[in-house]
Amino acid sequence: MPAALWFAFAPKLNVPINSLQSLNSVRITGLTGNVPVSITGGNIAQYCVSSSAGCSCDAEAFGNVAATLNNNQYVRARRMAPGNTPAQAKTTLVVGGGWADFMLATGSTLASSSLDVDGSGGAPNALTDGLILVRAMLGFAGSAVTTGAITGTPPRNTWALIQPYLNTNCGTNFLP
Repeated sequence: MPAALWFAFAPKLNVPINSLQSLNSVRITGLTGNVPVSITGGNIAQYCVSSSAGCSCDAEAFGNVAATLNNNQYVRARRMAPGNTPAQAKTTLVVGGGWADFMLATGSTLASSSLDVDGSGGAPNALTDGLILVRAMLGFAGSAVTTGAITGTPPRNTWALIQPYLNTNCGTNFLP
């Protein structure tokens, strides 16, 4: 089972509202046995598993019911774009213990993430914001992320406040 997926999906910008957007097929390798695959993200988020690069769907057509994936199989994701502009949407494809996000925007840009992780204002500070972000990326959670990194009383001073900020605004998928 992979610890993390080795691929990333490029964001799609300026897509037509309410249009069905698909990704290219991605070959998943390095698996030992069957691993679960699922998709989240609402608004007709679906995937297809196939043994061919054309992703002709071995078992069934595109769907969103949890299934399994074997080594060297392909997976392809798709979703409906938001119904207004400008708007953005994130869909997450989960394979085993890893995931990759698929971002769509009906406008010309995706919202950028401020790396002012603690919300203290101004430019990001490597001694606070950087340390918090590195700890989160290394898999730390709870007070292990913030202890010794937070100075003063910034608006986001606990992992319970920082984690949803990062996941919502920066395209990450950190666990609570």
